[in-house]
Amino acid sequence: MLLFIFIIYSQIVLMMSSLIYLIVPFDLTWWVDRFLSKSLRINIIEHKESTSLSPLTKVILVNHRSFTDFFIDSYAIGRVSHLSRWLVAIAFPFAGLYGWLSGKVLFFNRGKTSRHKLAHYVREHIRARHGAPMIIYPEGHRNTQHHSLALKHGGLKMCYEEGWPIQLMIITNKEDVIAEKKWHLKFGVICRKIVTKVIYPNNFSDFDSFYDHVLENWNDLWNRAYYDDRDQFVAKDIKAPVFRFELSTQLIYTWGVIIFFLLGYYLF
Repeated sequence: MLLFIFIIYSQIVLMMSSLIYLIVPFDLTWWVDRFLSKSLRINIIEHKESTSLSPLTKVILVNHRSFTDFFIDSYAIGRVSHLSRWLVAIAFPFAGLYGWLSGKVLFFNRGKTSRHKLAHYVREHIRARHGAPMIIYPEGHRNTQHHSLALKHGGLKMCYEEGWPIQLMIITNKEDVIAEKKWHLKFGVICRKIVTKVIYPNNFSDFDSFYDHVLENWNDLWNRAYYDDRDQFVAKDIKAPVFRFELSTQLIYTWGVIIFFLLGYYLF
């Protein structure tokens, strides 16, 4: 019951945010993510050896545990975009509308979009959002097991071919906040966060060595996030990103329509 109420509540929040994005030219995505995270009283603690997000990073590889990933991950790390299938937008239409209007989510057709075409979309999306990095879930689907899975080659090969600097991030216990398959919701969950240093694909002679290095770091990061002692983690204030002006195509169209009707009303 609580989960159902939160789904309705979050969809209303995202619907209102979508309306705001139609008339206000500012990037509010991080504040929306913060609002939803605070609504569930999520507490994020960070590993002492975790690193900050680098301005050079183009892609962040993150573990996929729950639908909460789409706001917890963004809130935890800052101003980012998400790569997602169109199926998510169909399942949650207001969330999809918000993601599209805000530019926070880049939707694509899995299985029908070539790696090279997707790389072009990602590159243009990062450029349009003034360098905000893209979150990609390299395991390919939600993994709620107690161990990591092998990483899909497609996204990593795209990063290697494009030479995009990447960072890895693991955040634990997101499935304890919302477990959609069990219709379970819990307040006040403590999530552990750890981020690697930047990995530069250009430092590797071939894709296989790059993939092996990423996989090794991914497994190590996973184990440290889940199994290191509690005293290795500290509570840190999550700093808000710089408030940005965003002039989107949707905003121009909307104000064009508003001005057209206002002029029509005034003249006739």
